[in-house]
Amino acid sequence: MTEQSVHKALSSDSRARLIGLLRQAGRPCSVVELAESTGLHVNTVRGHLDVLVRVGLAERSTSRRSTPGRPSVLYGPTLAALPPQEALIADAQAWARDHAQLAEGSATGRDAAVALVTQMLAERGFAPRGEEGGNLVLTACPYADLAGAEERLVCRLHLGLVRGALDRMGAPFTARFVSVDVLTPRCVIEFVDRSTTNEESAP
Repeated sequence: MTEQSVHKALSSDSRARLIGLLRQAGRPCSVVELAESTGLHVNTVRGHLDVLVRVGLAERSTSRRSTPGRPSVLYGPTLAALPPQEALIADAQAWARDHAQLAEGSATGRDAAVALVTQMLAERGFAPRGEEGGNLVLTACPYADLAGAEERLVCRLHLGLVRGALDRMGAPFTARFVSVDVLTPRCVIEFVDRSTTNEESAP
């Protein structure tokens, strides 16, 4: 995705309106829903959505069906299409979906639980790496710009999501930040017994 391709995609009033509708919906939408909202033909809407997907402003997913049949194709905005605050909320929702897909008690061992948390952080763009002593160092922050003004909110949110993942997996330990530097960035997560952590460990 380049800045030029994004500007070209949004130069169409119809595509700009579709992105606006996807942002406002707060959930994935079908082509039929978007066609009804815009008054455009479904094939026209589908063509515009293809462009938005191609430049990285929208993404496709499929709906789950409780009955036999072909699943519906749904569309939603990517994080790149959202303002920073909305992107943060969308990211949290994605984490919540990941947590829901983890089987309860799926990682009873420390190494397995830390590995799953590390994978989720990597998928979210935090570039985690382990260090001697068992701590996890986050060497990137996808919300560095937002964290500059709302550091406490952003860091607490992501710490809460890490803790939620550990809870879901039934891990016998939890997490806390031992240092936070969103400018470098270098934020260090320590995994500790639940009896030793408290709210003050969050930034």
